[in-house]
Amino acid sequence: MNDLSNALREQDKKRHCWSCKPIPRVAILVLVLLFLLGLFLSIFILVVVHNAAFFLCLLSLSSLVASFLLWNTLNWRRKADLLLYLHSFPDSDLSFAPHAHLVKITGVRDLMLLGIFLILVYRITDSSFRSLLCATPTTVAQSTKQGSHNGLLISLQTKSEQHLAKHQCKIAKIVMCGSASLESSYEKASRCIYTSTVLYEYGELGLKPVDDSRACFQWRLAYSERFSTDFYITDSKSGIRALVKAGPDCKVIPLIIESRLVTTTRKCNTLSTHLRKWLRDRNLSAEARLLRLEEGYVKEGSVVSVIGMLHRSNDIVTIVQPPELISTGCLWKKLLLPIDVDGLIVGPPG
Repeated sequence: MNDLSNALREQDKKRHCWSCKPIPRVAILVLVLLFLLGLFLSIFILVVVHNAAFFLCLLSLSSLVASFLLWNTLNWRRKADLLLYLHSFPDSDLSFAPHAHLVKITGVRDLMLLGIFLILVYRITDSSFRSLLCATPTTVAQSTKQGSHNGLLISLQTKSEQHLAKHQCKIAKIVMCGSASLESSYEKASRCIYTSTVLYEYGELGLKPVDDSRACFQWRLAYSERFSTDFYITDSKSGIRALVKAGPDCKVIPLIIESRLVTTTRKCNTLSTHLRKWLRDRNLSAEARLLRLEEGYVKEGSVVSVIGMLHRSNDIVTIVQPPELISTGCLWKKLLLPIDVDGLIVGPPG
């Protein structure tokens, strides 16, 4: 199990401090100096020559540059640039991808409806009928000659039905847990490969803050639980199953969006019983205040996309974190500057 809570806290501090990433501070200072110099010259020309053209051009250009910087900063804080990079990265074929190369693997999606159908059949039929579903076409043909099973005749003579018999035993899970599985903290969702539960509180006067460095009258991170573990994923192109190393000692960059489960208001005098128990189990104050609890997880059977380094060893395919920083490059379609990525990227498919 890989604890990602510390990385979340560090990221939250960077988001609340004065930061214009991915733009370096040196570039910001240079732009400010150029703006002041241009402003001085434009005012001088306006006073002496009585021509406001240069002043208006300076304001227009400064507005465009400021909008560009603000756009990149907001997208960096929301991880929108990483999501765009994940979705624009082409899917790799594990049967041809070389060793030690950056690859993107997306779980099987074209067979999801077929998998759901088989799960329903699994629940509404008995074991003898399920054995027929996983049998070869020859076995099923023999069984149909002998008679019907509960009044149902099965025939796998068409190519589509033969394709079903070939793949039905392989698509029960899109993402499978490895040696260990996780459980979400608040909703208690089991068999997860990634869980994230974050609690935010609104700073007010008279309320003791969790972090003294934060100012009042803003949402701040009060508590976080974020974990990931190793899991298996099946390549949608080749059908090869790979082990994704997202467990201990691995840097993981999750792009899973948390759902807002609990939001309290100023009119709330008491918290719910489940929320109070959850807070007390973690040695947090259970008094009524402005809280926002968000949780996200990836259950076994979900579809995810992974970007990492391909490692082959004795016919075992593994996706590990890249040994060096990787750059997203300039995403000119969205006017986004490049950023450096350090770790394994796990997110929703595009």
